Amino acid sequence: MIPLQLRLRNFLSYGATTQTINFEPYRLICLTGKNGHGKSALLDALTWALWGQARKVAGITRSDDLLVRLGQSHMMVSLDFLCNNEHYRVTRELTFITNKKPQQELQFGVLNKSTNCFTALTEKTIRATQERIIAILGLDYEACTNSIFLRQGQSDEFSKRAPKERKEILAAMLGLDRFETLRSYAVEHYRAGNREVDLVRIQSQTLEQECAQELQLTHHAQDLALALATLTTREQDCKNILIQREQERTQKLEQLSELRVLQNSLEQTAFAQQKKELELKALIASWRSAHRNKRHAATFKQNQLLAEDLEKKIEKLEQLQTQYLTDKEQFFTYSSHISQLREKAQAAFIKEQTILLQHVTDSEKKVRDLTEQIHKINQHSILLSQEITKKTTLRSSGEHELDSCKKQLSHEPDRAHTLQKNTDIQQQWLSRLATKKQLFDDIQTQQNHLQNLLSTCPLCSQPLAQELKETLELQLVEKAHLLSHQIRRLKHLTKILAEENRKKESQQKERIQKQAHSAALESRLAAIEQELLFLQQELSAQNAALQTAQNTHEQALCQHTQARKELEAFTAQQQYTLENHPEIKTLEQLRAALQEKLDATIYDSEEIKSLKEKRTKLREQQEVLRVLSDDITRQTDRREQIKTISSELKDKKNIQKNVYECRKKIALITEELQYNETECRALKETLTTYAEQKLPLVQEQGALEQQLKQITEKREILVQYQKKLARFEQLLDDYQLLASALGKNGIQALLIENTIPEIEHEANVLLSKLTDNQAHVMFESVRDLKSGGTKETLDIKISDTMGIRPYELFSGGEAFRIDFALRIAISKFLARRSGTSLQTLIIDEGFGSQDEEGLTHLMDAIYDIQDDFEKIIIVSHLPSMKSQFPTNFFVQKEADGSIVSVFEQG
Repeated sequence: MIPLQLRLRNFLSYGATTQTINFEPYRLICLTGKNGHGKSALLDALTWALWGQARKVAGITRSDDLLVRLGQSHMMVSLDFLCNNEHYRVTRELTFITNKKPQQELQFGVLNKSTNCFTALTEKTIRATQERIIAILGLDYEACTNSIFLRQGQSDEFSKRAPKERKEILAAMLGLDRFETLRSYAVEHYRAGNREVDLVRIQSQTLEQECAQELQLTHHAQDLALALATLTTREQDCKNILIQREQERTQKLEQLSELRVLQNSLEQTAFAQQKKELELKALIASWRSAHRNKRHAATFKQNQLLAEDLEKKIEKLEQLQTQYLTDKEQFFTYSSHISQLREKAQAAFIKEQTILLQHVTDSEKKVRDLTEQIHKINQHSILLSQEITKKTTLRSSGEHELDSCKKQLSHEPDRAHTLQKNTDIQQQWLSRLATKKQLFDDIQTQQNHLQNLLSTCPLCSQPLAQELKETLELQLVEKAHLLSHQIRRLKHLTKILAEENRKKESQQKERIQKQAHSAALESRLAAIEQELLFLQQELSAQNAALQTAQNTHEQALCQHTQARKELEAFTAQQQYTLENHPEIKTLEQLRAALQEKLDATIYDSEEIKSLKEKRTKLREQQEVLRVLSDDITRQTDRREQIKTISSELKDKKNIQKNVYECRKKIALITEELQYNETECRALKETLTTYAEQKLPLVQEQGALEQQLKQITEKREILVQYQKKLARFEQLLDDYQLLASALGKNGIQALLIENTIPEIEHEANVLLSKLTDNQAHVMFESVRDLKSGGTKETLDIKISDTMGIRPYELFSGGEAFRIDFALRIAISKFLARRSGTSLQTLIIDEGFGSQDEEGLTHLMDAIYDIQDDFEKIIIVSHLPSMKSQFPTNFFVQKEADGSIVSVFEQG
């Protein structure tokens, strides 16, 4: 990865104006500038653009929030870089939205050389796009910081650690953690396989125990089949007997049916003969009765004459009864007519009385409503008076407050003009301050040029003599001192003027608020005055309405009294009218005369009833006489019928004998059917018993067959488990071997052992240049123990003119050279190991611990390793270091943010 161009905005110390830094033309670059001006921020911008990570802050989980320039809500970093001969561009932006989660955007593209435009490689998600960037670079953020990026204060991160930790750091730099991950996977698979094997073994043992029962279950199934066969044979014999008995029963039922048909026929014949016997008896009885009644015929004729006299007496009494009932009906008619007249008169009275009563009720309601209305008007008038009093009080207090506010405003001057004047003066001073700062920056730039380019004048580009150079430097220092004093003075005056403006602004705001309050008071007083006028008008209207309501109330009260008097007079008049009605009087007189006639009539209802009873008896005797006459005339017919029926009843004995024989046969067959039914029932019960005995046997046989089938299936599963167990045991051996091989004492140790000689060689080559071949570094990966064994370690021993000493015994400057040599060696090794991905070396490390000779050796070492990298970027502010780099990127912090300037020195 080779950085070509970096664009950043609002990143750490860099401001809202997009800053563009072009790395492409330069191979060896020194980032210079004062501490805190933004040198390391450029390197953080590189890592944040590529991996979304920069320097970490302890205790802060979302460090991106701290990368944004203070007071800004949007940050952008864009990097063009070269990787595998392809030109890529990655742009990362972060936007803060109030009360929402920060929004991050990531754009990635590759340059199409034919169209000179970027083709998008951005995926659907930021995570997927980041993974694609890492795949193209071939390293992540941790690998970058451990290889090509020597971060400030971390040069001794490897050397200062304990030997065991050095080995772990080296393993992390080499990316050996993936072997540890693979080992963890192998161990996890081994453990999971062990659990699976234990489970399969338990299941296999269970299946073997179940399969061992197969022989016992087979014998038991055979016994059950024999018992079922015996029961089935017995059941079939019973069924055959039952079928035979049911056939016999069917035959007997047919015989019984034929006999019952015959019996019914005979019984019908016998019933017909009995009927004829009864008919014969009835004929004989009738003949004898008619013969006896023939002697009483003369007596019945005498009774007929008595009946005619009774009829005459009854007719006379019935005429008298009819006249009595007619008079009584007329009496009831008079009573009904009188009642109707009374009801009609009463209804007219009630109707007229209702009208008058309604007048009384209406007038009473009107009086009540008017009374309530007067009460409401009085209540409302009271409320209006109270509201008027309240508004009058508010008006008085408001007028007092308004007078007070106007007095305050009259004593306070209007500061708007003074404030505007001071603001203009402040703007002029700020403008002068900016001009002075620009002049001061120009003088600093001239001083820097004068220090770096000592042969020509920075103003006129003429050759400079030594005295002239000193004079020019003194003039620049004096000008800088004067400008510095003016800038401080302008800042102080601007601060004082700003404070005064703030006070006047506060006082002017208070005056404006008082003016607004005064206007509001005037508006409120006008509104209160308007409300008072409206309330007084409404109170006058209520008083007029009250007077009208009182007048109406007096009129309604007079009308109510008059209506009550009319109702009482009408009620008294109506009572007199009902008592002296002419038609009612006439009808009552007629009814009284008819009552006297009814009382004088002699009418005996019991005598009529006795006569009617005698007439009924005589009529019954006449009917009997008529019937007797008919019976006497039918005597000859009866005699002939008696002879005919007697001749038909001669065969009665034979029919009764046949009926007896038929009944006897039916009883016998019925008894045989009962026995047959008892026997069939017993056979069915026996069949039921056989079925009940077979059911559990059949169920048990089905269960045994299912168990045997399951055992067969389980035997097949057992075979599969045994094969699976053998396969798992082989896999467990493989996983155990993999876990051992991938562990720290396996492939990892082998790779570290192969890596140490290369790193040691590279470090010694560089350290020889830094120390004039006075020092060499050695790694010891195994340490002898006093107990006689060995221990895995990674000790660093240094050989110099004083002998071989541990790394920890060297001073700060010597230790720095050793640290620098080791980190450069590790970076070069990782660069070779990664192929073409690691083509840039970035060193952000302090060189202040080195003397002049040490710095010269460091620069020689950097120049020697520059062929191993396409681009080397060093961060330093030491003049002796800056002067030896062909290109300086000067970082300077200004009010609007840091600015990067490029100086080429040849």
